[in-house]
Amino acid sequence: MESLYNTGSFFYYEEIEVVDFKEEMDREESPLSTDTVNFHYRGKLINGYVFDQTFTNEEFNLDFVFDSYKKGTVGSFVSTFSTALQYMKRGDYWKIYIPAELGYGNSGYGSIPGGSVMIFDIILEDF
Repeated sequence: MESLYNTGSFFYYEEIEVVDFKEEMDREESPLSTDTVNFHYRGKLINGYVFDQTFTNEEFNLDFVFDSYKKGTVGSFVSTFSTALQYMKRGDYWKIYIPAELGYGNSGYGSIPGGSVMIFDIILEDF
């Protein structure tokens, strides 16, 4: 894929598009680990199983994604997910790929089996 970027030892990501939430959106800064962020996401496994999301439609559709969002401190999520948020700008829509060793490893978590690669669609709304 031409748009697949490697951040070194952290994760891979694709920049999908920029979503305009407001007319004069500040796109210069990224959130810090201590910032509270509002974002939309879908987390799934490579087999397509969706284990968590902030919207209810079947397909990831920008017309429906804004019904709800997740709010939390950047540093409170899985470390690789938190790192991705710190690279993003307001309005960024990224797809990130987290290998098992940078996610939940071999132990897994909840409905995520050990050894799983996680794929997240993330839209950073604000912080």
